[in-house]
Formats: sequence, structure tokens, C-alpha cells
Amino acid sequence: MTGRYRNAISFVFNENTCYSSMDDSLATEPFLLVSKPHRKRIHGFPLDSLAKDIASGKYYHDIAAKDVSTSALEDGFKMFFIRLFENI
Repeated sequence: MTGRYRNAISFVFNENTCYSSMDDSLATEPFLLVSKPHRKRIHGFPLDSLAKDIASGKYYHDIAAKDVSTSALEDGFKMFFIRLFENI
């Protein structure tokens, strides 16, 4: 099965004003969810042992962290704040 994490962000300006977003630019790239779990498990992150990179077919546990970072996701969070401060 193919999946992706949808992220959300909120900025509380004051007790009456809160800005939030669940824009697609805040979501991860799609990945595979497989039935055979990786031997490595991280407490609190049960789906990580079932996640594989689509392009390489490797479990994310077997890929260096720098190789799976996504600048598009980081750009999505940056754009949230850029748009926010343009409108305040």
C-alpha cells in the first residue's frame, strides 16, 4: 500500500487569533507500507518499521537520514510562515 504523512502546523498569535494549515506542501513524499516489518523498531513510531522508499525499495531504517530529508517539506513550513507574516 502507498501512504504519506500529512503534517499540520499552527501559530497562536494571541488568545483570539490562531493560524493553521494542513496544506499538501506540508505532507511527506509517498512511501510504501509493507506487510513484513523491519527488524528494527523505534518506540512510539510503529509504522516506521513498515515504511519503504518507493524509488529504492529500501526500508527507511536502512537509509541514512540525510538521504531521506525532503527540501519540499521544509519549504512548505517556511512558506507557511512567510504567508503568515505577510498577512499580519
